[in-house]
Amino acid sequence: MLSCTKNATLLDRRTTIKLSLGFLTSTSLLACSAANVTPGRLTITEIRAPKEAADYNLKYTAPKNKFEVQTLNFKGVKRQYHAYKSNRHSLAPKTALLLLHGSNRNGASLIDKWKYLADQHNILLVAPNSANESRWSQEHDSPVFMQTALDHAKIVYDVSDVKVYGFGHSAGAIMMTILSVWHSEIFSAIAVHAGNLSVENASQSKQVKKQKVPLAHFIGSNDHIFDLDTAKGSAETLSIYGQNVDLFVIKGHNHWYYDIAQYVNAKAWAFLSAH
Repeated sequence: MLSCTKNATLLDRRTTIKLSLGFLTSTSLLACSAANVTPGRLTITEIRAPKEAADYNLKYTAPKNKFEVQTLNFKGVKRQYHAYKSNRHSLAPKTALLLLHGSNRNGASLIDKWKYLADQHNILLVAPNSANESRWSQEHDSPVFMQTALDHAKIVYDVSDVKVYGFGHSAGAIMMTILSVWHSEIFSAIAVHAGNLSVENASQSKQVKKQKVPLAHFIGSNDHIFDLDTAKGSAETLSIYGQNVDLFVIKGHNHWYYDIAQYVNAKAWAFLSAH
């Protein structure tokens, strides 16, 4: 975990217990405040997944040709995003959710897992495909591209005045965390699963003086790709430099999202819709 430097002030540290279904403990703290920076709030909460990791199927293929695919021209290149607008509601959606997929997948993988919540809550889902399916790039998948995809979807699906949230998994989670700090003007709140910045990269957020959006990070205690200590250090660093971060540690869970997506998404949506 990051410690206070000589230029930081220890403001407050407190521990509380939250007794509610699915939550084991919650630790809230205001950590260190760098000079001239109002610190954010860091909450670390342990939760338990609805099934054991040993029971995960570990096989998932996104359905093909099930969701609409829209094509747009971005800087002379044809780009695509998957989208879903529920037909169960007579009124146009007032919320949109930008979804960033994990490595070697496409937007359909997250549309598929968020569709049931979109039906319940009338959410417009917009899930771009990364320029390189193995990773997201700040150059080719820039915030301007994200905003362009959102604006294109608003026209295609005839919606306006929507509140925009974000969700990303793994590589998409890293990109979403970057957006939450450096391009917070796009979103009202962001939630991510199994992907975080390094402590070193998170510390660069001290350069950002504008308001950062609230961030919820869901991480498995046994994630073999993004280890828990680094996730905690990253979350604490972001909070020191002004971001409110809720870190949810899923006990016994690993990196695999798809078997417990409904559980993660429900908690992510509870967080997002509160902002």
